Amino acid sequence: MLSGTLAAGWMLAKGALAAHAARAAGQDSAFMTRKIATALFFARHILPECTTEQTRILLGAPSLLDATFPD
Repeated sequence: MLSGTLAAGWMLAKGALAAHAARAAGQDSAFMTRKIATALFFARHILPECTTEQTRILLGAPSLLDATFPD
């Protein structure tokens, strides 16, 4: 999940940069504005979850495969 969230954020950021450049070149369309808004939403609300995912991966519980169960 972490790698997918990071990859999506990266692609949205690339699209937002392209939309910003297009708006600077005079293509001020509603599509470009929405593309930037979507990337900002993702960066503010979804990407912060990556910290939690990283903690789960690095400090999570031991594997159930290593568990010992009473007979």
